Amino acid sequence: TSNMILRAVLTPQKVMIPNHVFARTEILPKEYKKQGMPLYVAALHARDDCMGYVVLQTPQIEELKFFFQIWTLGFANAIDKQRMYHENRDLLEMRLQYNRDELTGIGNRREIEKILRDRHQRFRTYGEGFCVVSIDMDGLKYVNDNFGHAEGDFGIKLVCDTAIRTCREKEICIRAGGDEFYVLGVGQYTEQDMAERKKAFYDKIAYADKTSGKPYPISASIGCAIAPIDDSLYIIGVVNEADEDMYKSKVERKKAMSK
Repeated sequence: TSNMILRAVLTPQKVMIPNHVFARTEILPKEYKKQGMPLYVAALHARDDCMGYVVLQTPQIEELKFFFQIWTLGFANAIDKQRMYHENRDLLEMRLQYNRDELTGIGNRREIEKILRDRHQRFRTYGEGFCVVSIDMDGLKYVNDNFGHAEGDFGIKLVCDTAIRTCREKEICIRAGGDEFYVLGVGQYTEQDMAERKKAFYDKIAYADKTSGKPYPISASIGCAIAPIDDSLYIIGVVNEADEDMYKSKVERKKAMSK
């Protein structure tokens, strides 16, 4: 660029933020130069980046230039740390978005993989159980084909909200893709717990369907699987068991409705 910007002027009396554009052939805009006053210029440099420069204008250059160098170094490091903070925050936000489902706001399949990878060793808490709940919306294609994808999205979000409302504390609800959801948890689980969870989910989704005001049915099928946490725990196997239980439930419900 052929221009520079004077960002700030500090005097013993005040601080000014002029944002004054001037030619880079000048060290300072002429209106800020004092006649006969010596200038000392120090680069604002951090790592491999030069962010500009600072000008000291005083008759006491020799007495102050060492302290000015120290101050400039600290100032440059402070700017660099602030920039790194914002960069890291942006990267974190991008990573969260990468692992988040845009429609529902919960974790997506990448989040499942991350959780299972990061927490696998933490699952080695003997005496507790690992639980997987598999949920699949019924009739999404029918809704999309006959009422539009916006209505299909409405149904997906309603199923998601219902799944979340049946979660225990510290359990995680994730959208695996399309109309499929998983709830993952670690704790004390029994087969009776799973039966009660299924009933609670079906009751809640039936109520949501009844009060949705939509001209199409909204329902979902649910399956559960639990396993003790020990050296033989095979997480993917538990996920597959929950899927099989869900599909079994879906088939049984279809048969019951067709009678």
